[in-house]
Amino acid sequence: MISEELRQELLTHTGFDQETIKEHYDEVALKYDNIYLSLGYYDHIKCCEIAEKLVPEDKRGDYKVFDMGCGSGLVGEVMQKRGFNSISGCDASAGILGVAAKKNEGKAYCETFELFLGQPEKFPEGLKGKFDMVTATGILAQ
Repeated sequence: MISEELRQELLTHTGFDQETIKEHYDEVALKYDNIYLSLGYYDHIKCCEIAEKLVPEDKRGDYKVFDMGCGSGLVGEVMQKRGFNSISGCDASAGILGVAAKKNEGKAYCETFELFLGQPEKFPEGLKGKFDMVTATGILAQ
């Protein structure tokens, strides 16, 4: 059962779309982890478990990971603690990237950058072929 306060908070953050996604996540950035973790969100943990199965422990340190739609950095936070030290994250929201950049005392991500993923024709050429693994959790929106 969720609290009435959390329920009301959730209701204020429904109905966003591709045109307002940046503003939505800028607004919710500081509350994101509390909202999702209170609801039992665990995709970041499952994502890391899969990555651990795919990459031997002794290879994780230099394995280049691209966390697409990294949001507040939940994936990077867990993966960095488990030995992945070369994680780059992108998100459409500069506000939420600020939260991600602080995870694990600033060590979860080696770089973060603002990038809207809904426009594949604008995907930066310099990122193509740069990474060994791509992660993407909770990034689907209408």
